[in-house]
Amino acid sequence: WYLWQDFTGYALGFVLWGIGSSIRSGAWEALLHDSLKHWDRESQFTRHYGRINAVATIGAMTGELIGGFLIIHGYDIVLIVSAAVPLIATIPFIYLVQDVQPDGDLAETEEEEDYLAMLKAGVKECFANRAILYILLSFSFLIVSAGVIDEYVSPIMFDKGFSLSMVAWLSVPIFLAESLGQAIASHFENLSLQKLLAGMAISCLILAFIVVATSYWVPAIIAVFFFMFAIASTVFAGRLQNEIQGAARATVTSTVSFGDGLGAILWFLLIGGVAEFFDMTSAVSVAALLTVLLCGLFSVLAIKWKIVHGNQTGS
Repeated sequence: WYLWQDFTGYALGFVLWGIGSSIRSGAWEALLHDSLKHWDRESQFTRHYGRINAVATIGAMTGELIGGFLIIHGYDIVLIVSAAVPLIATIPFIYLVQDVQPDGDLAETEEEEDYLAMLKAGVKECFANRAILYILLSFSFLIVSAGVIDEYVSPIMFDKGFSLSMVAWLSVPIFLAESLGQAIASHFENLSLQKLLAGMAISCLILAFIVVATSYWVPAIIAVFFFMFAIASTVFAGRLQNEIQGAARATVTSTVSFGDGLGAILWFLLIGGVAEFFDMTSAVSVAALLTVLLCGLFSVLAIKWKIVHGNQTGS
């Protein structure tokens, strides 16, 4: 994006970004879980995962605020800083994070397995374990909606009459609410699926009122939504790691992320289609109401599949 500032360079940058994300996808969650297991602390995965994501969310908030000031000096300085910061951040990671023995029954032979065999093992576990499949579907169709709606937050607040500078500052409490939800999610990890889904449904009902909201009620409503979904996504991620039994932990997690990506495409198509005929705020309200319906459907599915606390209690 710095060297090739036209459509082709912009597209290529996103391709490279996607490749980088695919390499990381599932790997760092597996590394975190196996590191905690190495220290006999795997039961604390949700706590640490949530806190790490909370710090990352604060980092994203800080980046947006700093970017707002740096852009005054031109686009290039923003690109240089945004490229330099993650590169510098890898240095302590390289020195402080050590490899650990992978978890699972196949751990000793994992290095001997080829990529295709590991991929098959991970995908097979996703569909053989009904609890993992339930979490996969939850991320793909339900939880992913929050990530998609996040892309529309700034345009919605701008449409609601806030200036561009105010939009940046009003994003701060939204980021803080999301990071708070991630940080305290471990306190809700024993919550039943029914109660967790009910909380998500309530937050979506509140978000649906954004179409008629005015003034500072707009960021307040959005903050409540992201607070609840931050708790839910963190709890679901922790339950996923608890369910994985084989050595292909990173592959299972990556498969769930793949489903998340496919679900995001569907959500973007839905919101974009509705916005084409109405407006962006109305489209998000429709998405919120549809998410309420999905919460109900997943609640019924949990009962049918006998999924409780993220674990399969049936066969």
